[in-house]
Amino acid sequence: MDAHLYGAVDAPEAALPIRRPYVRRRAVAAGAFVALWSLSLMALSQSTTVMSMKAQAQCTDTGGFIAEFCNEAQSPVLGGADVVAYRSLQQGARAVQGKPDIVAEWNSFRFWFSSTKNRDLFMQAPETYAPLLGGFCPFALTGSDAKMPQRSLSVKDLKAMGTDPDQWLINDDRLLVFRGPEALRLFGRDFAANMEKASQNWEALIAQPKCSGELYNTQCFRTDKGVPAVGGVDVVAFFSLAEGSKPVEGSSKYPFQLTTSDDRGHAYSSTFHFASALSRATFAANPAKYLPAYGGFCSYGMAFERGPDHEAWGGTVGMDVAAPEEGWPWAADVMGPPTSVENWVIMNEKLYFAFLPEVLAEFLNDFETNRQRADERWAAWYGAGDLTGPVSVDCTSQNYGPPVARTCTLQPQRINDASPAKTIEAGCLQALDGACGAVQGANAVGVFGDCSSCLSAHFSTLRGACPATSTALHASVDKAYCW
Repeated sequence: MDAHLYGAVDAPEAALPIRRPYVRRRAVAAGAFVALWSLSLMALSQSTTVMSMKAQAQCTDTGGFIAEFCNEAQSPVLGGADVVAYRSLQQGARAVQGKPDIVAEWNSFRFWFSSTKNRDLFMQAPETYAPLLGGFCPFALTGSDAKMPQRSLSVKDLKAMGTDPDQWLINDDRLLVFRGPEALRLFGRDFAANMEKASQNWEALIAQPKCSGELYNTQCFRTDKGVPAVGGVDVVAFFSLAEGSKPVEGSSKYPFQLTTSDDRGHAYSSTFHFASALSRATFAANPAKYLPAYGGFCSYGMAFERGPDHEAWGGTVGMDVAAPEEGWPWAADVMGPPTSVENWVIMNEKLYFAFLPEVLAEFLNDFETNRQRADERWAAWYGAGDLTGPVSVDCTSQNYGPPVARTCTLQPQRINDASPAKTIEAGCLQALDGACGAVQGANAVGVFGDCSSCLSAHFSTLRGACPATSTALHASVDKAYCW
């Protein structure tokens, strides 16, 4: 069958439609959304050249066999990892992510590449560069893997065993990809025998539905059991949503682990979930584009809510006279501000979140000024760059209940050893819980002032345990406990 070669697009972004700012409001009903993969495919449609190459016939079974083998239409093999680039890496290095606009198609599967040079090398010898055993874990295929069923393997068994493109080995100039470092190490103990077993089982497996040709893993990768970033929504999907649409939920079937950093030497690891393998690969190819501004924390809070490092913090003034922007706990090691993925906007091809629709509207009233203010604050904390600082994992609106499970003003997201467990001293917190524990954090999601009114009503008993002026608790106590 023919192999298709997609030329690199000089300006793939030019294929995107002109978009205007739009905001998700809670009261707006969900609308239909454009197919998730449309963003990437627009680029591919710009400049296409077809080359002829001999290849084996694809599976002709009509019973969904290809889908059972972890394949998804239009999704790239190994999540878009550049299969040619592995040859130039030191053993143990992370895979090089390919680009959605530098693509070759072979045996009806798409391979992404980081350069046209690598794509052309692949086209010259695809049998050499394509991963052995379909890009599935060789150790899982041996029958000796304790994490696999101790019986004859089936297609669904492989689907439950995700592989990690960063765990790889080149042997005899062929690429093998494993589920993890342990599997790679155990496989290498008796490489020849294990390779023979894995190859035999693979041939038996793909022969079950009487298929000939090649099959490749495009969507079954390692999963993450931790809390996903920004509530687990698919951040790529926002760029294809119609105005007023609700966010698209991601799935743990399609995880991507992102590492960001700061100029203080800290590294931040977070796992994003995506609704499809193509969406995951699109993010992996250009995470700087799709990573929400300020790590997905509230844009308004970044611009307006003053922390202790601000010269006009106002945390020690009374809560009875403090301005709304005064007394917040936010600092480089104390994150929020909390956010809601329901309230979002895309401006200048960047995704912004906010906790409430009202504060997002305020952020947009003078977008350029407010964006610059927030950008400068973020850069002062974590440094300049596209992939700097932490990502919102614990500070999303679903934690605010009711009932309240966690508020980031009181229990900020822990990002390093300097992050406090709580922002209020233990003795004060015990007194606050005794008097107003039932409404802690209620200001943000209930009737404004529910919690603050409780603090004021119990001021006479609380002033002895908590920082206060002569007339009210400090604004920092109110913001930390009630918001």
